[in-house]
Amino acid sequence: MLDKFAAEIPSRRYLTPGTPGYTSCLKDITEKDALKEGRMERYRSGVGMLLNLVKHSRPDIANPVRELSKCMTVAFEVQYKEMLRAMQWVQQTATFGLKLTVTKAHGLVQDKYFEVDGKEPVRLIMWYLRAFCDASYASDKDKRLSVTGFIIYFYGAPVSYKSKLLPSASLSSSQSKYISFADVVKEILYVRNIL
Repeated sequence: MLDKFAAEIPSRRYLTPGTPGYTSCLKDITEKDALKEGRMERYRSGVGMLLNLVKHSRPDIANPVRELSKCMTVAFEVQYKEMLRAMQWVQQTATFGLKLTVTKAHGLVQDKYFEVDGKEPVRLIMWYLRAFCDASYASDKDKRLSVTGFIIYFYGAPVSYKSKLLPSASLSSSQSKYISFADVVKEILYVRNIL
């Protein structure tokens, strides 16, 4: 990915993978400002590469890439620059990724011994799942829909994460957060059944 776009990736270092508050609002942009076909093909290719990273090892770029993927049919220079910014973030944080470690030092493992019917004690290791979720109210400026997301950690490593646009409009920020909470609970039950 970085070889294909190396000449275009900005050298500036960023603190976040996407511009804070950026949404791909397309209302005020006309069709004549759209990227030409060759550049549009590069945009699709770049976003596809970023989507692959999100799926396999980089949940930190999920939200900006979700915004970029909204413009796969028609994109503009602002979206192209946002894609390059996400690539720069990936380049400057190349050591980031998913790592699963089990340690007592972080309080993630608790050993317990149970004696059953007077036999030798059986060792039981407690598994811990931690989950976080949040939602923004009507943050999509085109459709006035809310964005929700969650992440579930197993022994400190993310095992499930999602950032998505809600399919229906929320009436309040509380309702969008409640929907986000319900989504993460469903996912926790699914992950727990796998374990």
